[in-house]
Amino acid sequence: IMTTSAPLMAGKKGLIMGLANDKSIAWGIAQALNAQGAQLAISYQNEALEKRVQPLAAQLDKEALLLKCDVSDSSSVEQCFKELGEKWGKIDFLVHAIAFSDKNQLKGRTIDTTRDNFAMTMEISCFSFLEACKFASPIMNEGGAIVTLTYMGSERVLPNYNIMGVAKAALEAETGTEGFDSVRKAAAKSWEDYLSTVSVEGSDEQKTSFYTSLYHLLIQPNNVADIDRRYCGADGKIHESASGKYYSTLSQWDTFRAADPFYTLMYPEIMTEIVNSMIGQYEAIGFLPIWALCGKENYCMIGNHSVPAVVSACLRGLEGIDMEKAYEAVRASLTVRHYRGEWDVYDKYGYFPFDLIPEESVSRTLECGYDDWCAAQLAERLGHHEDGELFSRRASYYRNLYDSGTGLFRGRDSHGDWRTPFNPLALSHAGTSGGDYTEGNALQYVWHVLQDPESLMELMGGKDIFISRLDSLFENNQTAEVTGFVGDVTGLIGQYAHGNEPSHHVAYLYTLAGRPDR
Repeated sequence: IMTTSAPLMAGKKGLIMGLANDKSIAWGIAQALNAQGAQLAISYQNEALEKRVQPLAAQLDKEALLLKCDVSDSSSVEQCFKELGEKWGKIDFLVHAIAFSDKNQLKGRTIDTTRDNFAMTMEISCFSFLEACKFASPIMNEGGAIVTLTYMGSERVLPNYNIMGVAKAALEAETGTEGFDSVRKAAAKSWEDYLSTVSVEGSDEQKTSFYTSLYHLLIQPNNVADIDRRYCGADGKIHESASGKYYSTLSQWDTFRAADPFYTLMYPEIMTEIVNSMIGQYEAIGFLPIWALCGKENYCMIGNHSVPAVVSACLRGLEGIDMEKAYEAVRASLTVRHYRGEWDVYDKYGYFPFDLIPEESVSRTLECGYDDWCAAQLAERLGHHEDGELFSRRASYYRNLYDSGTGLFRGRDSHGDWRTPFNPLALSHAGTSGGDYTEGNALQYVWHVLQDPESLMELMGGKDIFISRLDSLFENNQTAEVTGFVGDVTGLIGQYAHGNEPSHHVAYLYTLAGRPDR
């Protein structure tokens, strides 16, 4: 199927996870690797799938090793790799290709892969991939490769998409007749080119730390378009990218504070493609990415922090972006109601009431205010002054949740009453523990007026009080009973959570308050 003059994978051994039938992507990969001389082990989910896999394995040139592996059960995954190690010793590659159709049964749990449960689907896929990586590492040869693919609704997509033809074209374009080692060296050279964009001075230890962090930063977002420029969009349809690029893995809540600005400054040509990909999602489903994964929208986290990324790229003059189309996407994303975008409620009350928005109402109000401010800047630049006034007004909605009695942003219901009882120390984490804050508490989120820190200082009573309260954030070691998962709130120095996003900007507020020495 994918032949070159010399088998690329001769002498290589590896495991394919996720082969379920002859229409699955995993089967296409198995055929390709077989054609290139690889020795394959194939895992199956249960006895029913074993019966499907056996006749497929019999078609391969070399006898395949069949292993049971329930991807939703850690002990089963561990046993699979233990048996693989006992049989083969070491392996050279792992392909994790887990497929989900509309309904899947895993470990007695029916998984609905429609929109509202996409995150759960990805949770299972990510769990099984991380478990596979953990148990594969001890038996992986140096320089081995691990690849993961998660896809949905394969019975709808694959019959209309020449996946094997595209895969063959990609192989020929990316490797030609080169062997494995040559391809590996080319990949290393490509990474060197990206990393050498930034030159730093310091000790070897400092440089190692910096370039390791830069490497991590550049692992994503990912171009999910195929070699023929086509990709599966957020609407589930096949689209074609004019540039051949369509970026996904856009975890905007995690990246808008630092990563996106860094991409804009240091890799502007890539940021242009990322922004155009964001606009592509808007054209497909009506709003910019909230948290895009594998080309799909998973609706994770709050706000729409593609807006700051798009606005920054436009205002900095990155070439190749249609600014009016970008603004159209920004405006629609912040005004047209969609799942997790209840703008009619937001505008009616001037905040998200906790009785109508039962989770993260305070954090959502605060973070949407920053998106609004960003939208106002682009609106004014393009001459849309009425919109500029609208978004500027919304950017001050945070004031409606400031409780002068506690000096904190506090949950408020649709009648204007404060949330009671109120514990400023109580941590919230969306659906796992309820509450009005996202991965944090009132003491951490009081600093989340990114668009207007000067006014926040005034609300608190001036710079001196502001600085004093910043000091207390780092010194307050009190705790409250935890009622759900809050594992992301890490690196605590007092109440300041150095390991989590809502606190990342806080230390810099000292400089804005005139005390950079702090």
